[in-house]
Amino acid sequence: MTEPVGDPEDLERHALEAFRRREWDQAIQGFRSARDTFLQHGDNLRAAQAANSLSVALLQAGQAQAALRAVEGTPEIFHAAGDRLHEAEATGNWAAALEAVGRVDQAEARYRQAIDLLSGGSSEAEAHTRRALSGLLLRQGRAVEASAVMKRALEIDPRGGWRARWVRKILGSLSRNR
Repeated sequence: MTEPVGDPEDLERHALEAFRRREWDQAIQGFRSARDTFLQHGDNLRAAQAANSLSVALLQAGQAQAALRAVEGTPEIFHAAGDRLHEAEATGNWAAALEAVGRVDQAEARYRQAIDLLSGGSSEAEAHTRRALSGLLLRQGRAVEASAVMKRALEIDPRGGWRARWVRKILGSLSRNR
């Protein structure tokens, strides 16, 4: 393994720019280098943030197992630092990676844990996590439960975009048909 070169903040910024351009390989390489460089500098918290970004990039690239390895252990780092929002985000990323590797029961538990951590905090993040859980439940054939979770997500953050408006319309028609 080669030593990461550069300032970790620059590496992370360039990786984020690559991520926004959907250049997954470049984003993965950048986040991995940023994580390793932060670790070399003894900044475990920033390394955990870079590891979470790495996990998301790996998922986007279809590398679910690597994404799971990248995110494991990061919620505990944020918990130890008292950073509840990043702990919740890391837990949600862990859930997404678990879901991608087919460990849906564990993914559901992690999504619910992330929601608990977000309650009363970031409404946008909580709504996003609820939408992810709703999708998982729907794919499991648990439509009624998925609907209830999505309805709560829409109550928390009604701006959820065209998908949210579409789901809101479906939920409305379902409740009228009861």
